[in-house]
Amino acid sequence: MRKTFVRWSLLSAGVLALGCATTAKQQGAKAAEAAPTAAAGAGQVVANPKEAFPVVIAKAAIQVDGDLSDWPAVPVGLLQKAGTKNAMKFRVFVDEANVYAAFEVTDPTPTVNKQDPGSNWDGDAVELFLGTHDESRVALKPGDVQVIVSYNPAKPLAWNYFSKQPMKDLAVAVKDAPGGYVVEARFSLAELGLAAPAPGAPVWLDVSLDDAKGGARVGQLVWHGTENDYQNPSLWKKTSFVSGP
Repeated sequence: MRKTFVRWSLLSAGVLALGCATTAKQQGAKAAEAAPTAAAGAGQVVANPKEAFPVVIAKAAIQVDGDLSDWPAVPVGLLQKAGTKNAMKFRVFVDEANVYAAFEVTDPTPTVNKQDPGSNWDGDAVELFLGTHDESRVALKPGDVQVIVSYNPAKPLAWNYFSKQPMKDLAVAVKDAPGGYVVEARFSLAELGLAAPAPGAPVWLDVSLDDAKGGARVGQLVWHGTENDYQNPSLWKKTSFVSGP
């Protein structure tokens, strides 16, 4: 009986140790997943939207012309999906009065977006979502912004889906590029209803890429949230403003 007892005691201890090790491993994996990573550095490409992605406050005299060589060194987000040819790199920064956004789109077959105002999501376009509130909320309120810029180099349309009006205080350029196109834009914070930025203040951010094939939209890539971004700002990524160059 003693030998049997010892054998079973050793076996039980081994199972317990294995269970504890497995639990510790699972808890460690969950902790690693939940733990925020270091903030993206200047010019760093961030492909995982779970990584920290600050919005830089900078004073940069850029020209909105589709040439991004004059942009300050800010993090670069990467939006892509396995099995598709479409992708997009994006950058965002702000100053005391404006938000600047740039999108480098990979699209082998861009189609000029001639949709009416209010429907330009239904074609090749880029979308920017921004909010400067602190709390998470599931319904749009003043200060939640969705601006969609049509792929139309001759006549780009920047439509504010909250105010249901075209943006007025802006500069926007849509330029063809090898393998796709580039969108560069400046929007007034006051017109968007966004609070002036301050280091450490919260900001909610997301982007999406609308893809059309000869007319209506056939697909959409979203960086952080889902196709419900347009009505639920809690799906956007909460980050913060940081001082830049």
